Amino acid sequence: MPKRGLSKECLFDTLSSQSWRSVQSLKKKKAVYKARLKISRPPLPKNRQEIFQALNQLNTFSKHVWKNDAENNIVMLTSEECLNFLSSVTDIYADGTFKYCARYFYQLYTIHGLQDGISWLKLFFGLPALPPSAVGPCFADILFPRIPDDPRASLFSDYIVSTYIDEFSEFPPVIWASDNIRSRTTNACESFHFHFSKYFNCPHPNIFVFIEAVDEEMKKSTLKIRAVRNRS
Repeated sequence: MPKRGLSKECLFDTLSSQSWRSVQSLKKKKAVYKARLKISRPPLPKNRQEIFQALNQLNTFSKHVWKNDAENNIVMLTSEECLNFLSSVTDIYADGTFKYCARYFYQLYTIHGLQDGISWLKLFFGLPALPPSAVGPCFADILFPRIPDDPRASLFSDYIVSTYIDEFSEFPPVIWASDNIRSRTTNACESFHFHFSKYFNCPHPNIFVFIEAVDEEMKKSTLKIRAVRNRS
């Protein structure tokens, strides 16, 4: 029998009553969701110019559309809190990707700020980039005063000193530390792009789906910024 000829009764015979109710409930939720989108969103843009026109109407949909520049074909998504944070740090990293971006655009370019002291443990990863003679003083002057008030941190610190930093340790700095490394990479931006792409099921989602993903990431960024400020 052709698929279109199947009646609801035939389908119901193959499903439990509970499963059938679940299917109907899911359909209703999708219908409500689509109806809400029609109210909160302009019509789906069909080209880049229509995107800029639609973004002018999105003040109630997203507060993170910071710059909508149709003349230069640039859309900037951020918040005042994130901009203030970027202006307060000295270390800024940026990276672009062509693998995914909002439909009708070619590149996503992100800018990240690094606040010194975000993670005490992460500071240890910088020790191998120092000359061997600087490892001990760096630990004493920078890492040791910042040891968190946690017994586990003290145990870890003692282990690092006795195993890797002390002059008579099993693996002294002369073995593993060097400032003569030509290749330096910052993978934080690449990591962000990798995780951010998980929001989408295609390389070029429509602009509304893209902005919803940005909104979610902005919430996480805001929490991180406030956590940094509370520790400082």
